Amino acid sequence: MLEHDRLQIEPWNVYKRSLLQAGRGVPVPLPLWVILETNARTLVGLARPAARTGGFWARWFGRARLAVYESDDEPLLCTLCRCFRLSSNWELRDADGHIVGRIARTSLQGPMGRYVIPVSLANATGTEFLDLQGRRLATLIRQGDGRLLSFAVECKRDPFVRMLVLGAALVMKDS
Repeated sequence: MLEHDRLQIEPWNVYKRSLLQAGRGVPVPLPLWVILETNARTLVGLARPAARTGGFWARWFGRARLAVYESDDEPLLCTLCRCFRLSSNWELRDADGHIVGRIARTSLQGPMGRYVIPVSLANATGTEFLDLQGRRLATLIRQGDGRLLSFAVECKRDPFVRMLVLGAALVMKDS
């Protein structure tokens, strides 16, 4: 999914695709987002709430989690976990559980400050992700209920930066 230069992110209810297989008899929540390749409009991924484990208290007071899957047989790509219940900050982990970075309202940051990506509101419908030199890494454009994520050439070298920007596109508020 991260190899595509442009991704269309749409709410599941707008996409209106038949239910995906849950597998192993475990109820799986419906996806919140579907991720499409923009040219052929083929499904390349989806994001759904991650299953909550633990007892009643862990489920009730636990942090929000979002799991992002590739479309082929749904292998896990990454998970997003809200830092605190009322916070707007998120932590992104890869499929193996290693920290890729943190997503805040105004910036994205890699592990141990490896890279910082400022987030700037380009206009009422768009957001830009910039490197520290001010070069555009990606652009997120809101289109009705959906979002169009376009990666720049500078972002192609590092799949973890792409993963972090995709995670930000999934959890950012519309305002």
